Formats: sequence, C-alpha cells, structure tokens
Amino acid sequence: MDDEFLSELKQRADIVSVVSKYVQLERKGRLYWACCPFHHEKTPSFAVNEVNQFYHCFGCHEHGDVIKFVEKMENLPFIDSVRMLAQSVGMQLPENDDIDRDNVEKEKKHKDRLLRLLKDAAIYYNKNLLDDRAKPARDYMVQRKIEKNIATRFGIGCSLGFYEVINYLKGLGYTEQEMYEAGVVKRRDDKSRFYDAVGGRLVFPIQNIYGDVVAFCGRILEKDAKFAKYINTAETKIFTKGKNLYGINLLKRKNMVTPINNIIVVEGQMDVVSLHSAGFVQAVASMGTALTQDQAKLIKRFVDDVYICYDGDSAGKKATIRGLDILKEQNLNVFVMSLPDGMDPDDVIKKMGRDAFAKLMKAALPLNEFKLAYLKKLYDIKTKEGKAKYIENAIEVLKTLSDVESEVYIEYVAEATDTNKDFLRRQLHTSESIETDEPKKLDNSIEKKVVTRQASTALTKAKRFVLASVAHRKPYAVMKPEYVKYFDGKFGEISKYLLEKNGDAVFDVSSLYDHFPDNDEVGEIINFVFEDISAVNSNVYYRDCLSMITTEYLKEEKQKLSDKLKETTDANEKREILLELNEIAKNIKKGGKNE
Repeated sequence: MDDEFLSELKQRADIVSVVSKYVQLERKGRLYWACCPFHHEKTPSFAVNEVNQFYHCFGCHEHGDVIKFVEKMENLPFIDSVRMLAQSVGMQLPENDDIDRDNVEKEKKHKDRLLRLLKDAAIYYNKNLLDDRAKPARDYMVQRKIEKNIATRFGIGCSLGFYEVINYLKGLGYTEQEMYEAGVVKRRDDKSRFYDAVGGRLVFPIQNIYGDVVAFCGRILEKDAKFAKYINTAETKIFTKGKNLYGINLLKRKNMVTPINNIIVVEGQMDVVSLHSAGFVQAVASMGTALTQDQAKLIKRFVDDVYICYDGDSAGKKATIRGLDILKEQNLNVFVMSLPDGMDPDDVIKKMGRDAFAKLMKAALPLNEFKLAYLKKLYDIKTKEGKAKYIENAIEVLKTLSDVESEVYIEYVAEATDTNKDFLRRQLHTSESIETDEPKKLDNSIEKKVVTRQASTALTKAKRFVLASVAHRKPYAVMKPEYVKYFDGKFGEISKYLLEKNGDAVFDVSSLYDHFPDNDEVGEIINFVFEDISAVNSNVYYRDCLSMITTEYLKEEKQKLSDKLKETTDANEKREILLELNEIAKNIKKGGKNE
C-alpha cells in the first residue's frame, strides 16, 4: 500500500471523529479521554491525541493510529480497515493496489472458509454425543460430573472414530487439504491417508476471543492408555497456542454483562470446565504451556488481578514460576495458589468442594512472597549451608523489587532465617553497587537474570525519551550516525530507522508501527510522548538523557578494552589499548556530553 496514500487517509480520517463513533470522548487539556473500548474499566484511561493522531490506553496498553483502531474495533484485516476508512472520507484506493487487494481478499476468503470448516466440525462433534456409539463419552462426562448445561456452554463433543469427521465434512463440500490446513486432520507418516486429529476422544473446541472455533483438544477416554491423555490439534495460520487462552471467549462474554474482578489461570481444559461448574466463571487455561506475552496481554485487557493455579506437583510449580515475571511485565497483580501435592484444580473441586477452592484462592500468595516461599522449600534453612544458600538467592529476588517492596520483604527473609535486617540491607545494597561482567542468576528454578534495578530503569527511560523526541521531530533532537551505536536490541532497530528518515521533510510517526509491528518498545516510546514533561526543560532533559546513554556505552567499551588488555601479550597492542582507555576515561569524566 502506497505510503503517501496512507498518510493522506490518516489526515482525512481524523482519529477523534472516528473514535467518537464508538465511545464518548471528553476533552481534558490536550487529550481526549474515555473508558477503554478494549477492556472493562470504571475510570477513563483511554487517551486520544489529536495532534499526533494516536490513541493509547494506560490500562490495557492498546495503542495505535486510526487504521489500527478500526482494525481492533471491527475485527477487520488491514486492507478492509483501509477500505472502510477510505469510503468514509470519499477516497479511492490506488489502482496499482488491485493485485494486493485481490491477494488479501483471497486470503480473507480462504481464512473464513477454514473458520466455517472448524465450526462445522465442532457442531458435528457435539451432535455425536447423541449417538449410541457415544456411550463411553457420555459415561465419562457423568463420571467427571460435567452437567449438560456446562457441556453446551463449552460445546463439548466427541469423535466416534478416525474417518467419520472426514466423510461428514466432505459431504459439506470441504476438501481433505482444507481439513489439513485447519488442523482437523493429520496425515499418516507414509502420507497415504488423512485421519481425525482427535479421533476416538472427548473433544473440546478451542475458541478465540471473538468466539471463532480455531482448534480442538481431545481427551482420551480409556484409563491407563498408552497414548497422551490430552492432545491439541496442530498450530495453523488460524491457531497459535501461545496467543490464545481456553475459555477467553466465555470470559469476554461474561465481562460484557457483569465486570469481572480477577482471572484464574489453570493448565488444562478440564480444570476450566470444573471451575465454571463450581461458579468460578473467570477461569481460563494456558493449555499446558508456560504463559506467553500474548496471553498476558489478553489477561490485561480485562483485569489487573490474576491468580495462577497450576497442578500441585513439582512440574506444576516450575511452570508457575516461568509465567510469573511475564505477567508482572504487563503490570498485573499476580497471586499464586498452592494446591495439595498431586492434585489439580479439577481434583480440588471434585474431592474437596467449591468452598475449599475459594479458601485456597484467599490464601494465595503475592508473587514476591511466593518466590521467597518457594526458595525456602528448596533449601534446608535449618542447616548453615542451606540457610546461606537461601539468603543468597533471596537477596537476588529482593534486587528485582522497588525500594519499598524490598524493605517489606527483608522483614520476611529476616524472620524466616533469624537474621539481622541491617545485615540483609547491607548485602542487598552492596551487591547492587558492584559491577560484574555477568550478574548472578537465581537458582535454576527461577530463570530471571538480575540487573541493577535503578540504573537499568533510568537508562531505559532515557533511551525512550531520546528516541521519542527524535521521532516527533522536537527542535532540539536529531539522530546522528554516531548515536546509533548507543542503542541496542529493540532500541537499536528504531534508532537505525530514524537515522534513515533524517532527510525526510515530513515524517509520519505512525510508520514506526508499520515497520516494527512486533517491537513493543514502539508502544512504550509513544507512551512517553503522551506524558506531559512540563516540570522540566525538555531541551536540558534531552541532553541529560543522551549524556547518560553515552556514559553507559563508554563504560561498556572501557570494560571490553580492560578485558582485552589482560589477555594481550603484545607491547604495542597494550600501548594502543591504554591510549584508548585514557581517552574513554576523559570522556566519562566529562559526563559523556555530546556537542
């Protein structure tokens, strides 16, 4: 799609006018505010910037330009959103985009057909429960106390064999290749024949947030079977396990009627079904995998509080720990439920009852306390060696917290180990100030690399402010070639792009979204621009940020040269390195000032 056309479209399709058709905006200062249309909230946190033509929600962190807003609200692909906006402002799509439109239209029709196929398969599996051959499935549902209304709510069904669904879908006009692309069937190793991917199993349709059936999960009915208890159909263009949560469609529907206060995340489909049966309708499942960023963002759209409730065995605890920090990164309040060993949420509901689960939920530990409690179970703190190991790892956890939080949990560690609090404080602050080539890691069970807390946060903010100032063409900001090396990772991608655009007379900030759709720092930079930094002189603040970034880069270069100096035995090379180190030291002393 032509950039010039898109730029003009965004100018004509004023974002305030477009958003106003969906939500009631109220102007406050330089921004328009409303309750976010993408998640439930009582206090408006959804902001629209008329000058920059951007929207951003400070609650669920959805953000973008007018095209992306229409995409999200209407659940349309990019090309259809462009077409819809173009029609609303009387613009014609460029003629040279006919081929692109044809391809996009073709892809959309193919995707819609696969979704219809999946829906037809789900209806077929559900109707199978009425068949005489489905008695083992019905008996299993009675045994697991799955009531008829709950089975209907989740669309539960069953497969009667390995080829019946293929014949049924063929009768509706679908091809085996389409069934394969939708994930409904698999192919034998010799590729001689297709077969039902969940053949002979109880079938749980997996739906996305919009209510579309995108995949299936099959649960084997036989006891002590040699096959996997649960299997999911393959990932496809329509279904990616890490981008979906089982039950999210029901949660969205419930939230539209009565706002929910929290979400319970469990591992499997049967756990969700049991919890819904017991009245915990805010339950969703990660489908047996560690939580992903996409799943965390889905949760954040609805609530601030999330309860993690995985199996009570050691494997379940490890899965819990892997997902904790991902949720925290989305500014969610994380609470961890501890189940009796060997039990899953379904077992608790069936054997102990709803009230017992509610008590476990009430006893859930906040994320930080759970980490420390988990460490305490790993080491025998009654022994000197175990106590020392626990304190060492607990300090690493405290280093990831804010000053207020670390002070609160110092009390916890002190009481657990009968250790002086002042000693723990000294250990915490001493270890924070020491520069090392490779920071210590927590015990292998807690896979989080610890960095210097305050310094890294300040440096990240500085990089965001500098890049945001350049992107919005502030008079005091420009991306120079020598600056690019100061930015790495996701910041590095953006800095190189901004350098390329230096010569453009007009620069559309929204192009950052188009060029870096998966770079979450783009959104953070936009957030920074939304903030009103009127309390400081922006020009001075920009120079201070740039100075900080430069100084940190010089320190890293100094360390690299120091390491190189230790390794080399050549006298001339040593002399050259020392000269470089001397020059770097002078620049660091000047504060890394950039003229």
